[in-house]
Amino acid sequence: MGAVQEAFIRDFLDAWGDGESDPDSERILAAFAEDAEWQLWLPGGPILKGREAIGKDIERQLRFCNKMKCGLDSITSSDTQVHTERHDTFVAGEVTVHHYLMAVYDLDENGKIKAWREYFDIDDINRQLKAAKAEVPKVGT
Repeated sequence: MGAVQEAFIRDFLDAWGDGESDPDSERILAAFAEDAEWQLWLPGGPILKGREAIGKDIERQLRFCNKMKCGLDSITSSDTQVHTERHDTFVAGEVTVHHYLMAVYDLDENGKIKAWREYFDIDDINRQLKAAKAEVPKVGT
């Protein structure tokens, strides 16, 4: 059950990069429904609404981080939802940042992402970025 949905999310995660190549922004954005929502982190993170806002935030992220890799540890799914546990990395300045997270993807009737919620400790990432002396643009700028 959910093999198609899991393959779709695996491809989506691969589009973010392999730890060396740049993310494929077009491939990433194509995975989203027009009216998709992405909650950047839980608890308490901002919610981006619509493919355009999501695209702008991806551009923001690429200004301060590169060499992204979504390290998939486990995946499970139903017809309309995919859950992942991951160990992701990216480079900010000269420092590789590691973070563990869980993500939930709700898929619409066309198999596109209609909602994406990521659960992780933003304070841990901020500590690592501060150590890297990386300046992080705020969401929406």
